[in-house]
Amino acid sequence: MSFKPSNFTCSTTCLNVTCLDDACSNCDVINETCLHGCQQGWYGSQCENACSLHCDTNNLTSTVCDHHDGACLNGCNPGHFGSGCNVTCATGCYGKRCDRVTGECVDGCLAGFRGRLCSGMYLRLNNKLTVQMTGVAP
Repeated sequence: MSFKPSNFTCSTTCLNVTCLDDACSNCDVINETCLHGCQQGWYGSQCENACSLHCDTNNLTSTVCDHHDGACLNGCNPGHFGSGCNVTCATGCYGKRCDRVTGECVDGCLAGFRGRLCSGMYLRLNNKLTVQMTGVAP
């Protein structure tokens, strides 16, 4: 807990942050960081960053993302993966569902796509079967 002088007035920065509970009383007066975490949907030392819109929010009784690094705590909405759910699954994923960490397609590939990431597409050119790699998020 930080010491607040008797003539303390809440700084402009502390008034604008989305700290958990009352922003003014839970904001460090020296470095203007949130002492007890952020309101749901925000992260960062001053709770200045919004959680990814692709974090799963079906369970609204819990926090959407980690208040330190923004990692989605409940997983990702379909079609996204990565700790912040900011990477799009390959277009060849059946049902647009992929593993939250690896991006591998959970339900297999759409017709014509191959590989764990469903990024290889089989095409027939001049009666020869060839594999063409499609653009896939890293």
